[in-house]
Amino acid sequence: MKFFLLVISTLCLVNTGFNRSVKAQDDFNHGYLEHERSLSTDLAQNVEILPQSAEDYFNRGLLYYQSGQTEKALADFNQAITLNPNYADAYNNRGLLYYQSGQTEKALADFNQFVSLNPNDADIYVNRGSLYNQIGQKEKALTDYNQAITLNPNLVQAYYNRGNLYIEIGQKEKALADFNQAITLNPNLADIYVNRGNLYKQIGQKEKALADFNQAITLNPNLVQAYNNRGNLYGEIGQKEKALADFNQAITLNPNFAIAYYNRGVIYFQLENISQCKKDLEKASSLFQKQGNIQIYQEIRQLLQQL
Repeated sequence: MKFFLLVISTLCLVNTGFNRSVKAQDDFNHGYLEHERSLSTDLAQNVEILPQSAEDYFNRGLLYYQSGQTEKALADFNQAITLNPNYADAYNNRGLLYYQSGQTEKALADFNQFVSLNPNDADIYVNRGSLYNQIGQKEKALTDYNQAITLNPNLVQAYYNRGNLYIEIGQKEKALADFNQAITLNPNLADIYVNRGNLYKQIGQKEKALADFNQAITLNPNLVQAYNNRGNLYGEIGQKEKALADFNQAITLNPNFAIAYYNRGVIYFQLENISQCKKDLEKASSLFQKQGNIQIYQEIRQLLQQL
């Protein structure tokens, strides 16, 4: 019986047969939601007591978002738009909230409205491109990422997302060029090293892949996907003890990380520890079932029947 390891890269879960890699997700430029507004406690208290203008509601919406109160944030962004129908930033923020809650049509409408109000803002093209990619409109996604880069050649998220998209459509050389450029612009983003490491692994440059996974872990020692992917690579090159150590660490960081249990089970199978292999595959199948990934759950159940 032959098993294949599951790979990961850090934003979406990319599954290709039974050799899976997790990629780092496309990055939304949350800008207005998380970075560009820094509100003082006094302002927060004042807005909470008596919001009057569109900006008051917008600012309070930011505070609600930052504290995890997304329904209240949505209500305030709605009110900001009611008071000022040309408030572009409010459309961006509401669009992000709609996206996060799975309301992609509403999110797209808000992003389109932002573009109509402010067509020279590079960030919105990153957000809309990510949404287009999510709903399968890859040509439109690519067009938006290209436009973001035209407007702002230093926008890391645009190169990063376009690189992910190039991988999805099979243009690996272009993907590598974009990841390289993203790292040149910001060498401290761990997710990009995970995705570039996955790409290096796909094209057979395993030493470079290992170096990228190592760098990702150096930058973010809690990045579960990096340990899983490095463990996968160690398994391929025959360093099974190191592979086990990485899968153990991934599980320590996230005890519900189903792929790591599966991958560790594969290594135990290769080490002829069938008892531990079965335990890990049982755990992986249970987690995949709970997480709604029925296809992988069924595949693992079939594997268990053969052990």
